[in-house]
Amino acid sequence: MAAAFSAVLIRLPSGKNVVFSIFSHPSFWCLWHVYVADAAKIRKKGFYISGKVWYHGLICLERRNEMREDLSERTPLSTKISLFVAFLLLTAANAFCILRGGDFDFTLQKWGYAVGFSALLSGLLCYVLFVLLPRERFRAAEHSAAFYPLIAGFLGLLCMALSYIWLGVWPFGKESVMIVDLHHQYGPMLSELREMLQNGGDVLYTFKTGIGANFISLFAYYLASPFNLLLLLFPPSLLTEGVLVITLLKNALTAALFAACLQYVLRQKGLYTVMLALCYSLSMYALAYSWNIMWLDAVMMLPLAVLGFERMMRTGKYGVYILSLAYILITNYYIGFMVCLFLVLYYIAFALRRQRSAAAQGHAFLRFAVGSLIGGGLAMAILLPVFFALRYTSAVGETLPELGSNFDIFKLFARLLFGTTPTIRSGKLPNIYCGILPLTLLPLFFTVRSIPLRRRLAYGGLLAVMSLSCTLNLPNLIWHGLHSPNDLPYRFSFLFIFTVLFLAGMLFPHMKDITPRQIFATVGGLCAAIVLYEALYAKNTDVFLSVYVSLLLVVLYGGILLLFAYRRLAVRAAAAVLMLAVTLEMTVSGGLTLDTLNGNEYYTDHDAYVDNAETRAAAAAVAEMNAIGDKEQGEGFYRAELLPRRTCVDTALFHYRGLTSFSSSNYYRTTRFLGSLGYACNGVNSYLYESFMPTADSLLGIRYLALSTDLEGHAQLEKAGESHTDDGDYIIYRNRLALPIAYRVSPNIADFTARRYHPFATQEALLAAMTDDSTPLYTYADITTDDSSLGTASAYGTQFSISGENGGTGWFTAAIESRAAYYVYVDCLAAKSASVTVTAPDGTETNLDASTDEPYIVDAGTLTEGTVITVSVTADTAVSGNIYVAALDTALLEKHMTALAADGMRVTAFSDSRIDGTLTASANGAVFTSVPYDTGWTVTVDGEKVETYSIGEPSKDGTAGAFLSFDIGVGEHEISLRYVPRGLYVGLLLSAVSLVAFLLLLIITGRKKRKDPLILAPMQPAAPLPVETAPSPLTDTVTLETLLTDGDDPTEE
Repeated sequence: MAAAFSAVLIRLPSGKNVVFSIFSHPSFWCLWHVYVADAAKIRKKGFYISGKVWYHGLICLERRNEMREDLSERTPLSTKISLFVAFLLLTAANAFCILRGGDFDFTLQKWGYAVGFSALLSGLLCYVLFVLLPRERFRAAEHSAAFYPLIAGFLGLLCMALSYIWLGVWPFGKESVMIVDLHHQYGPMLSELREMLQNGGDVLYTFKTGIGANFISLFAYYLASPFNLLLLLFPPSLLTEGVLVITLLKNALTAALFAACLQYVLRQKGLYTVMLALCYSLSMYALAYSWNIMWLDAVMMLPLAVLGFERMMRTGKYGVYILSLAYILITNYYIGFMVCLFLVLYYIAFALRRQRSAAAQGHAFLRFAVGSLIGGGLAMAILLPVFFALRYTSAVGETLPELGSNFDIFKLFARLLFGTTPTIRSGKLPNIYCGILPLTLLPLFFTVRSIPLRRRLAYGGLLAVMSLSCTLNLPNLIWHGLHSPNDLPYRFSFLFIFTVLFLAGMLFPHMKDITPRQIFATVGGLCAAIVLYEALYAKNTDVFLSVYVSLLLVVLYGGILLLFAYRRLAVRAAAAVLMLAVTLEMTVSGGLTLDTLNGNEYYTDHDAYVDNAETRAAAAAVAEMNAIGDKEQGEGFYRAELLPRRTCVDTALFHYRGLTSFSSSNYYRTTRFLGSLGYACNGVNSYLYESFMPTADSLLGIRYLALSTDLEGHAQLEKAGESHTDDGDYIIYRNRLALPIAYRVSPNIADFTARRYHPFATQEALLAAMTDDSTPLYTYADITTDDSSLGTASAYGTQFSISGENGGTGWFTAAIESRAAYYVYVDCLAAKSASVTVTAPDGTETNLDASTDEPYIVDAGTLTEGTVITVSVTADTAVSGNIYVAALDTALLEKHMTALAADGMRVTAFSDSRIDGTLTASANGAVFTSVPYDTGWTVTVDGEKVETYSIGEPSKDGTAGAFLSFDIGVGEHEISLRYVPRGLYVGLLLSAVSLVAFLLLLIITGRKKRKDPLILAPMQPAAPLPVETAPSPLTDTVTLETLLTDGDDPTEE
């Protein structure tokens, strides 16, 4: 690996074989011996590293002298300094490797990290050595424009892979990349997408991600990345590995495209673009949010969009800008919205960075407007349906807060330091660390006078806007589409990182103009700020690593810059040493970040996700359940559920029509309504199936249950089958009271209103509105305070309270006086936790899970007289609430369900976006459907279109609600439901028009040769560039005159 990496970086003269020359050179073999052969020796205390590193370094140095034609010429001081710094860095890195190696638990992990890390260092140092050799013997290659972006991509891939090896991702350890929402949400949806790609599926609507969802909206946020096609190469058991490969590839392209962007904008190529690209792809945002793989496409394509913008402004060629913008908006409209806002700000900075005539500014604005409109128009086939779909989600209706501060601005600086803790929870700070070198260069950008003042002010303003967007609440809310994010704060902070790195990159053409005085002031100021941060915050947080490593790196980078400023280091030598240091810093930071994230949030074990006995047993049970349902229901519609759950979207993971769902695209009012019925609900975008509830399950048509434990004593359930495998056993139950997807109810249903946090009352009210029978369905047992809770807790009826400032745990009991099916619900959102224990008359105890933050009805089973139900509630402060212990009247429930089923619709044809059937109504009324309300549904009765309306949780304007309903008259009817997302046809038309406009634009700009209106008088020639100059990757030739003028605003290519 080291040889290959060095070979592509070095080109030797006189036709010598590159690989042979490197292998024959003593420097390579000594490096391999020290950093690979010795490092691979596994011992109890970690890696054994030979102490010969300095000895081998001297051999390299002396060997360099021997290779000179003039043996009397001595090694220059700059070369000795470069080697000293390089070997010092490598020694520190290997010392770190020793300490880290002792923490690795797996042999393959130790070998993988040792060989990968050591080969990386060997390759980089080989390049350093060859750079320092005499130019007459060894010279830098005339690399193509694609060379450095490719190197950046390779390094991004390798460093990210090393970070995952550090984490212990399978096969180098037991971990997978599945964490938080990637485990519970994105992974199952990717599994469903893979299933659809293989076996087909409806692209408009789906009943396999919850109770029902607009698939285009879901696809546009989670699944639209073309990289997801790679999942077809992986079997279901290797879903996690497919996600890993996608993540690594996106990270590699992120680095490559950032390098290409800087190379184009700065009109230069060299290692400076590579090191900043590495800082971008391994930034704290890219690592902390790496599991949000649907966001990574926008992060990856942002540099290409900026490149396309610059190219569009310079040459009038729109292709790159339009296509990159369309790609970003199509793959994730949410992050795409943020990129669009940033491009507006970037255009403003572009307009201000240089004085232009009014005509030139007008043409620039026209280009920006035309390119942006066409790029957005190409995505309208997805964006317009999503726009209308968002009206039904939790992303609307939020009011603007008063302007205030999120945190003090000094903490923003602290988040730029090494070793900051990655944050993904609400109320935390942004993830903006992107290396200490950019932080060191940033003040210099504003002090180097060779950079025009207008340019410094323009981009300084852009940086100020991005900074204030983090620290102030109102701009932060605007970036998030006027909707406060549920965890994952500052989702736009990658734009801040891009701005910092972009400004740092713009300094490189002016490196020779930096004075030692400026460097001393910068390093001194940064060190003082870091020390002040420690003085202010060390008492509250552990900042030792962040403070002292950051100080060390600031001094290191400042020292290298000083050597360059004092002309002790050549440009290429300085670049090579900086590249080595940055690579080490970002690689170590990557491993630390993922390791910290694992400690705070927990990466799922590889064997605990899809490739394990529990998941295989559940998959087999669902397959058996679906087979039973398809056989019994034929072409009809049915829902099913699985317990225990494996994820929060098991319906997608195991491919069945059910209820459980966790998605930002979930209908907000449907979610709240399901929570009111007693399902576990976060009140925003999640509703989960936790236990059998005869009333709600039957109303929503949940006909089958696959359970890993026997559920006895429920009159509504009958055994339909069993699933037996070597991995586990499941029992398949049939709910004989389950209603069809649509059935006639009383017209009074239109006046129904749910009651929050009292699901039994909501179920009774719903049945009363459907049947015009208000007979109570439940009776409630009084709760009393357990003797151990006297003095700290009290109870009366169904109400309870826990007193005391520090709260405590209260135990409450309910005595069962008659045989019945009992259900428990704890209403106390302020409590920390709750649990339910059922004690039978013979003393047998059964412990049941319960929840307070996402409360749900707990099935306590059919209980007999003498049984005691004990509910414990734990709180950190004084709280009060209700504990409902309800007995179900099963006879009354069966009476109601039988009556409703008699007026049910018999489904004759079904697909996810089309439902046909017949319904015989015994009286005039309304048809209630267990389909979430969406104006995309069109209903016809006997061929005539009818008006639809919503039931439950209606919005103030009546345009949104929980479930779809419509009126119907007495008699037999043919009913048809069709779904087409609102805005789809108009969106397709706009995309088609935009495509035609795009093609015409390409033809016009490709053929018409005209004077570019942005041509300006050239600026004063700049000093010779400090790195290799090269043409843009998108052009063939660049004149020397163009290169010597302002590199940011060339006139024509």
